[in-house]
Amino acid sequence: MKVTCGLAAILVGLLVATSCGESTAVSKAAPTPTSPVVPGSLKEFDLPPASGSPLDITAGPDGNLWFTEFALNRIGRITTEGSISVFPLPNEGSYPTTIVTGPDGDLWFTELAGNRIGTITPAGSIREFELPRPNSGPISIATGPDKNLWFTEFSGASPAGTGDVDGNAIGRITPEGVITEFPLATPGSAPHIITLGPDGNMWFTETHAGKVGKITPSGRITEVSLSSRRSDPVGITAGPDGNLWFIEEGLGRVGRISPAGAITDFATGATGLFEIIRPGPDGNLWICEVDDNAIARVTTRGRVSTFVLPRSGSGPIAVVNGPDHKLWLTEFQGDRIGVVVPS
Repeated sequence: MKVTCGLAAILVGLLVATSCGESTAVSKAAPTPTSPVVPGSLKEFDLPPASGSPLDITAGPDGNLWFTEFALNRIGRITTEGSISVFPLPNEGSYPTTIVTGPDGDLWFTELAGNRIGTITPAGSIREFELPRPNSGPISIATGPDKNLWFTEFSGASPAGTGDVDGNAIGRITPEGVITEFPLATPGSAPHIITLGPDGNMWFTETHAGKVGKITPSGRITEVSLSSRRSDPVGITAGPDGNLWFIEEGLGRVGRISPAGAITDFATGATGLFEIIRPGPDGNLWICEVDDNAIARVTTRGRVSTFVLPRSGSGPIAVVNGPDHKLWLTEFQGDRIGVVVPS
């Protein structure tokens, strides 16, 4: 599988069978005008050295933030005061992608090109687990209700072993490293981001199929078709309102889906890549608009407000609610970690 920094264009990168009888409504409300980030509300920390391309970020069990450095093949840690440590991966060219705190108190991450799932302790000790099939392309990982880790396999080896077939499986790995894979019914669906839903199931996006999928802890899969195959769903997260919220990058929209499958879409005004959506410390959803050099707040009523970062070319790509109840973000192109106090 060919992997370059341009892969961020299809990530977080970091960077849905049949309809379940869902109803679909589209909001016609326009997003609010773009405004700059309030002066003094954003702090930025440069990574050592440059060109690390920080991709995903998560709150760690140790009160710090942990992030992946896509280009430099490292896992990074930053304290809430801004002190940074980095931990190189054992294998070159792994391209660590997304990261999450696991049920065992360690950090778990995907290695997109390395075809592995990795784990790092808060002290920096790393283990890696090879996936059963070559070129599976693990992208996203999340902790499940069963105390295992669930991940997406964006691409996978063809049955004949002669080429790649996009979007073939959801994977499950125990803290001990036992891996089980669940193939998707839709060929070439490219499962992207996965998250734990409010109903105790794992929800994920199928970028190439224009679907949102759900998998139970026992491995039963349901797929829900969106309004258009061109919607290109990427990020998905559980919102504070008991629904799932996802990004329709191809149509410039944010979508909301209830656990029962009812879908509502909201325009964002984004003109470029925006792939990760997550709850913030203020009870809203937050997204990063990579090409627009901005972050955006989405209320649970679908109202969007966009804030431009002060330095051009920062390329914000992922956000997370930090242990200090502030909004932390990665600047993929600016090689910085930022923190915002939402107003």
